[in-house]
Parts: sequence; C-alpha cells; structure tokens
Amino acid sequence: MASHTDTLLSIHITPGLRTPGAVVEGNARLHIGKLREKEIMEVAGRLIGEALSPSADTVSENGYRLSDVFFKRDVVLWTPQTVAEVDASGFATIPFTFEIPEDEKLPPSFECVGRRGVNGSVEYRVEAVGLVKKWDQKDLKASSVFPFLPFDSIPVTLVNCSRQSWKKEKNIRKALLFSTGAHITAEISLPKVEALPIFQPIPIEVKIASFSDWLSQSASSSPDSHLPPLPQNAYDLDLKWICQMTSKVGDPIIVPIAIIPGMKESSRTHYVSPPAWQSALEIKAPQWMLKDDLNPSKGGRWSKEIIYHWTPTLTCPPSFETSLFTLQYCIELIIHLPGMRNDLQLQTGPLILSSGVYTEQREQTAIS
Repeated sequence: MASHTDTLLSIHITPGLRTPGAVVEGNARLHIGKLREKEIMEVAGRLIGEALSPSADTVSENGYRLSDVFFKRDVVLWTPQTVAEVDASGFATIPFTFEIPEDEKLPPSFECVGRRGVNGSVEYRVEAVGLVKKWDQKDLKASSVFPFLPFDSIPVTLVNCSRQSWKKEKNIRKALLFSTGAHITAEISLPKVEALPIFQPIPIEVKIASFSDWLSQSASSSPDSHLPPLPQNAYDLDLKWICQMTSKVGDPIIVPIAIIPGMKESSRTHYVSPPAWQSALEIKAPQWMLKDDLNPSKGGRWSKEIIYHWTPTLTCPPSFETSLFTLQYCIELIIHLPGMRNDLQLQTGPLILSSGVYTEQREQTAIS
C-alpha cells in the first residue's frame, strides 16, 4: 500500500497488521534522473513510531502541538553514488526491510476523531525521504502507514468466570424538593479479569430494579400504579462505552470516535448504545415484598427487575499510555425517569482493554 506517490519517489509496503518483532518489507520507487536534477544528497528509509497529541488550547482544525517519536530506525536507500538498475520510465526499485522492536510497552495504533478533526494519534509508518542540498528547499517525502497492536498476555476466558459489578441507588422525587420512599437501583456486571480483550465477545449484564414506597395491604394487587417506570426494550436503554483520552498537558477528553487506523475491523461505532438485536431483555414479574413476614397486614412494597444481556465485540484501540496521553475506557448507564432530577447515572471504574492478539498468532496477524 502506498500513501503518497509523485514524479520523484513513492513507497510501497506489504499490507497487514504488525506486532512486536514483526518484519516490515517493501520498496521505494525512485526516479533517478530527476533526483539528480534536484541535487538530492540522499534518500533515507525510516521506520517510525510516533505519538501526536494536541495541547490543551488547540484551536486549529487539524493542528498537532506535541510529538513523541518513541522509536525510529534509519537506512540509506540511495545516494548519487549508488549504482541502481533503472527501468524504461527512469525508475529504480529499491527494496528494504525493517524489524519492529520486541518491546511490550509499545502503544497500539490509535486515532481519535473529534469535532476539530484528528485530535490525537499513535502512528506507525515507513518513510522515504529525499534530503535536499539547498537550505531553502523542502525535503521530499513519501510515507505509508500500517496498523500495529502489542501482544496480549495470557488468553482469558470471559464465560463462566468470576465477575465484578458497580451499583447505584436513586430515590424518586415527586417534586423538586420532596423525595418519596420509591427508588430504583442499577447494577453493571462484567467479567473480573485483568484486561478485557478486543475482538472477543464481552458478556455484560445490566440489572435495573424499581421499588415502590411502603404501601398498605390493599395495594398488593396493583403494582403498575405504584412502581417507577423502567425501560421496556433495548431502544430505551442508554448504555454506552466511553473512551477517555487524558492528556499529560490538558484536561481529559471524551473521545467520540477512536479507531485503529488501517484496519477494516476497527469500527467507528463501537461507543454507541447497543442496537436492540444485540441485546437480550429479561423482564421479571412484579413481586410483593412484605414489610413484616409475620404480619402481612402491615403492608409491603412492590419491586420489579429488568435484566439486559449485552455481548459486544469491541474493535477499538486497547488501553495504553505514552509520554503524552493515556487512553482508558468505562461503561456508562443512564436511566431516564419522569420528573426533575430523577435520572440515574451509573459509571463503572476504569476498564482496561487489551489487544486480544497473542504471541502464538504471530504468523496470523496480517488481517488488515
């Protein structure tokens, strides 16, 4: 794949996802005669890993302010003294090979797309750079970007494993200043693992329960008139993955779109609420709960529980940290109820996502 071609030079690499220790092969096509006319001193090949982040006061539509080149490899592809075979159109094809460092701390490819364009990225690329002799001229450059993911640790089982949960309770108001005994509870449950792998289904369970105020025994036959209303289908469920980029020099940014650039599998819609067909909804019958099990005449309260089962397969970049920013995730649930200040908002703690690519898959990672 070539991301840039002109009359002087272009660069091509074998497409595919790369991992630590992987080889990047390709070639540069150089028009030897025109390079000599331009007095190009050297054409260098470069393998670069770079993080780009906006500063806190970024105002330009696409302007980056900070850069961190966390690794760089150079090789000389051509000089005026190089003897190269030229085809009928005047081009020479110069092959090259680079190897990505075996470094488990390398961040994944990442691109954050916001209202002002690309607000931050981690990019892996190969460049061919023609170094000019004259100080008032710009170097010639062609580049090709490829996706990169670090290796995951040990494969995990997300089914039938221990789970972790986050809970919240909310009292229901009849007016702005007056609470009732009615309330709702919400709970988000996830597999309890060190990191949740992307490219694998993640079983998520959301439980929402409503409770009436304490009632007299005469109300034990009419639950619907006393229970706070709850979502009745998946379309009413405001459940989202939240991607947050925290810059080392600015405020945290909620990332509207985060992708692994160059990978067809990296969807731009992983963060939205689940479509109804992706969710399984279980609505349990209302239950009458006695205030005193030994004395039913003291009345009780109604309760009702709804359980959502959601199993998304994420294709967003895994969590990482660079010298410029960190990327992490959480799940947010908002339950909208009638009345002022009756909405319940529940957010999980930070969730770590891993690449879901393991060392034994080293030879199978060309999936771009």
